[in-house]
Amino acid sequence: MPVLTPAQALLIGSIVAPLLFILSSVLTNASRRHILGALVGAVLYGAANYSWDRVAAATGWWTYPSWSESGQFPLAGYIVASIVGGGAFGLVGWRIVKRWRWKGLTAFLLFWAGYAIVHDYGGSLLFASSGLMHFGAGPVPILANVLWYVSGNALPQAAIWYIGELDTGVNSHQSVP
Repeated sequence: MPVLTPAQALLIGSIVAPLLFILSSVLTNASRRHILGALVGAVLYGAANYSWDRVAAATGWWTYPSWSESGQFPLAGYIVASIVGGGAFGLVGWRIVKRWRWKGLTAFLLFWAGYAIVHDYGGSLLFASSGLMHFGAGPVPILANVLWYVSGNALPQAAIWYIGELDTGVNSHQSVP
């Protein structure tokens, strides 16, 4: 079975990520303001991802051994992950929250909590020989990873709602002649 190198994965991701963002923008019928909110959300997501990974490496929670000698994820990887995780999935989450409000937000964030366990922790166990991600011992690294996914996916929602739902200048408090 062919295996992608980290460089090949980043190349594919740099092509697929913008396409997913565009597709999410179209399928969610996002306005320009919501798209701008998703882009800001992507930046927030990337900053949170980078920060969580630095704390995780310093505390021994998790590292990415196959990506670099230091076990750190490359900057280009954070950009790709931000476009998809913060931007594209942020718009999908926005639609879910728009439809189901707090129940939708709760379900969306619980989905990401479960995804963290299955994707990151489960994947690190199933594909340990690949060295894509390595977790430290005990439950704390797993719980920290869940907290990263929940907080990281909440940030784009806040940005999309704040920027996308801002008053455009006409509201019920102004009198119309």
